[in-house]
Amino acid sequence: YKLIKFLEDDFMKKFISVLLAVLTVFSMFAITASAAKAPTITVKADTTAVKVGDTVKVTVSTSKNSKLCSATISLVYDPEYFQVVNQTSTAAFSMERFGEIKGKVMFLGITNSKISDSATELFTAEFKILKTGGTIELLPEEVYVVDGDNDVNVTDKIRTATLTFNEECNCNCHKSGISKFFFDFALFFQKLFGANKDCACGVAHY
Repeated sequence: YKLIKFLEDDFMKKFISVLLAVLTVFSMFAITASAAKAPTITVKADTTAVKVGDTVKVTVSTSKNSKLCSATISLVYDPEYFQVVNQTSTAAFSMERFGEIKGKVMFLGITNSKISDSATELFTAEFKILKTGGTIELLPEEVYVVDGDNDVNVTDKIRTATLTFNEECNCNCHKSGISKFFFDFALFFQKLFGANKDCACGVAHY
């Protein structure tokens, strides 16, 4: 009887161990299979070399086949450096709204299924330069994609990005061709004799 009892207990222990192992494998597979791929969301400006009074256009885009179904994305800026003058959506979503608080332009887009596979540009915002040296940060607040029959939050997988708008400079150190050649030639002698000179825009020559 004791032998039978021992064999039964041993069999149950092995059975439970195997069952747990199988369940673990299936659960890992399920998690992997349902992991939604996050789209790439980028921000760019028509120029980052500016002077006071200029207007720059900042565009927020996504990758093709992004499967976006809703997104709340902000552009964060310092009101001492920028003034918002315009906001435009590209109708990628069926419903789109803009919100603005001091220092932030917020875009909200929602669609019933997902945006078109070919859609890339999401919205643009135009800023007037009040001071040079400011930054505009892309901040994904909440981003959802379609994954099978589900909408999946992928916000934590989206990278932030920052644009810096420095003063436009026409000095030779920023040019190319023959002007840059002569600048590099002069720079060699500056380094040789220890003549520490900065560009008029404040950029160190070395």
